[in-house]
Amino acid sequence: MRINVKRQFNYTERIKIPKKLVKLRVWHVDGAPPRIVVDDFGLNQISVPHEAEEWLGANVVLEANRHTTSSFQRVEVGLVSDIAGRSGAQYSGTLEQFDSDENIAFTIKVVSARYGRLLAEAKNIRSGDDGAEKHELLKVQEHDLGQEPWRLTWEDGFGPIIQVNKRLSDRDNFLTRDAFMQGAALPTALRMVLLRLLMDPVERETSWGSEWLRFAATFAAGEAPEGDEDGRVDWIDAERWVNEVLTGFCDRFSYTDRINDAVAAPLED
Repeated sequence: MRINVKRQFNYTERIKIPKKLVKLRVWHVDGAPPRIVVDDFGLNQISVPHEAEEWLGANVVLEANRHTTSSFQRVEVGLVSDIAGRSGAQYSGTLEQFDSDENIAFTIKVVSARYGRLLAEAKNIRSGDDGAEKHELLKVQEHDLGQEPWRLTWEDGFGPIIQVNKRLSDRDNFLTRDAFMQGAALPTALRMVLLRLLMDPVERETSWGSEWLRFAATFAAGEAPEGDEDGRVDWIDAERWVNEVLTGFCDRFSYTDRINDAVAAPLED
């Protein structure tokens, strides 16, 4: 009787990065591409058989993929030596090739700059694989608002909601296709949410509040200002930080340029 034995030889000493070591989050606000924050690529927690010079000089690559829509994006994050030594988030960026944060799988690769060989890899990583609960940052719901096109409100325990007037003829595309409404609604909603959080220490401690502040910090030069002993933030410091966040947010999504492009576009017959 013949017994077939499957043998696997790892001649390249390729390392498998355990998925549990990778900590990443995907944020999504309707009307804008999802944004990813990688808190830890897990590179400091693995045993490396490669030469130190080759390993530290290797390139870290992040790939995002959604099989159902064939969406794909590849980002060269930087060198291992730079990334492993970073404090705070090790990478943040925008997934411009995706229209939502649903069903996105990530692959992390460490590629030798010297020989081009794959030194380490982690496959099929998804947001929340570390057990953290995933929340939608900004929900959109239909509501009868009379002549008011939209309104920002709050749902206890779940955070902000944009109510879209159900009388609008194109309400399904309110924040997904219309550059004017994106530029008018999203930055305003972001400002309102952040100012409310900075003025209310109780809501800052909620899960949705802390997620919003982490999301906002990816567009600013630093974390939100700290409050006094009662948790209240100085109004001038709050406005300064929120303005910084809004500048980074609007620069990233080029709302003014997109509105100008929409104005310049020829009207459809």
